[in-house]
Amino acid sequence: MSHRRHAGRALASIVLLAVAATAAAGPAGAATRAIKEFKIVTANSQPGDMTVGSDGNVWFVDQNTDKIGRITKTGAIAGHLVPTAASKPTGITTGSDGAIWFTEMAKNKIGRTVTGSTFGQFTIPTATSSPRGITEGPDGNLYISTDVGGGSGAIWKVTPS
Repeated sequence: MSHRRHAGRALASIVLLAVAATAAAGPAGAATRAIKEFKIVTANSQPGDMTVGSDGNVWFVDQNTDKIGRITKTGAIAGHLVPTAASKPTGITTGSDGAIWFTEMAKNKIGRTVTGSTFGQFTIPTATSSPRGITEGPDGNLYISTDVGGGSGAIWKVTPS
């Protein structure tokens, strides 16, 4: 399932909870209870792409701080530094293996969570391919969009195992 569908389901769940809360509060509270903000306290953070993990938490990339972030079901936020400095994590998805997979645009790598704060990394064979988007395909493989330079791009297929 694509990370956008995962993120869409997470958003739908949040909206349903907000609607239930405003229904209980009555019409006067409708405008103030529909949206909840989760502050990221890390300076210069730039959260981007999101996915819902197999653990039920929302995971996101933070390009400026080279972190993979997680918002738990209770609303706690944690950031986990990826091993490669200045890698600019860009895309993120949950793979068929249950792991969180992400692209490292500036370092030509894809990463995978081994545990919440431990990562595995894999270099894409074509140098300077600049991986960006990543999603799980219907066959359980991961598909990664890249910019191979010179105005052309490519899609890579990766088997999670």
